[in-house]
Amino acid sequence: MSTLQATSHAASKIAELVEQQGEKSISIIMPTYKEGRQVKQNAIRFKNLLSRVVRELEVQGESETQAETRVQLLFDLTLDDHFWQHQSAGVAIFMAHGQVTAVELHDAPAEHATVSEHFYLTPVALDAAGKKNYRVLALTWEEAKLYTATRSEVEPEKNAQFPVALSDVVLPPDAEEQLQVRTQSHSDGGTMFHGQGEGEQMIQSDRRRFLSEVGKRMNSLHEQPPLSLILVGTDEVLGEFKSVTKVKASQTVAASPDGLSSQELTNRILSVVNGKDSADAHQQLTERLGTALADHRASRDLVEIVEVATTGRIQTLLVNTRLATEGQQPEVDVCQLVNSAVIRTIQNGGEIVAVTDDVLDTDLIAAIYRY
Repeated sequence: MSTLQATSHAASKIAELVEQQGEKSISIIMPTYKEGRQVKQNAIRFKNLLSRVVRELEVQGESETQAETRVQLLFDLTLDDHFWQHQSAGVAIFMAHGQVTAVELHDAPAEHATVSEHFYLTPVALDAAGKKNYRVLALTWEEAKLYTATRSEVEPEKNAQFPVALSDVVLPPDAEEQLQVRTQSHSDGGTMFHGQGEGEQMIQSDRRRFLSEVGKRMNSLHEQPPLSLILVGTDEVLGEFKSVTKVKASQTVAASPDGLSSQELTNRILSVVNGKDSADAHQQLTERLGTALADHRASRDLVEIVEVATTGRIQTLLVNTRLATEGQQPEVDVCQLVNSAVIRTIQNGGEIVAVTDDVLDTDLIAAIYRY
């Protein structure tokens, strides 16, 4: 039996799921245990929710045999020990047209099991909005390393392009020139040059070639949706990098990665990431919503919002995180209406923003219109 892997990149999966959904789309959302003996409860909880799906299919006119045949791939998943032993705080599992997709959730969601013409994407959209990913490039004269960061963690990223070192890009000169001009040994790990009066020029030339190559490799990473970039490096290194590339960064950390421990680097990156989600940002969003409401370019009315989402007029949909929190689910009809607004906003290129009561008070949803 092949093992299904749950992707942690919720944002990149939402558009695919919107296209994949169809008649009798199955959605199962559940909190999961990450470690300990309780991990065994994950498959049991999923099986119980799957039984609810089978009953729903029967209500919709299928026989028990037909319903169980339809969800056979999901029954197989209950036996996949590897899958259930490698979970985060929650998981969303979707099935339509014989295809199963699993998405990690960083916060424990409320249980949900439905069969509908649409997937229940609200928890995934909120998770993606609340756990925005950032790409981090840690850069020195000698090496470039790539990381992916969220508000709570920083993980090294390895692919065909990164990490990359100066020695991977700048080819050594021929043997005679190497003896006359430079050697590669130096106490601080750098390159030592001597002779011919050209050492400094060669250092600068090699560094510029290296940084230019790093820029090309960064530009070749075509992730969807694009990730905000944070650069980590000294002012000198980052200044040269900006002068020889067209790479755009949203934030910088002025420090040499070589001079920071792994934990210190993580702390510096998280400080920048969380600074973008500060109380000031919430205040700005509250003021923006208030201004739009005063200009009749926004609404807090759920039914109106769903209607407007259908026409593609929603620029920003504000969704209260309470909709995805275990034990705080509103009525089923309300959940379905919110989910409809979420899906239609995504289909029409709108933005989903996860907010708390300090922005919406007791409301579950609000929308700012394009015009």
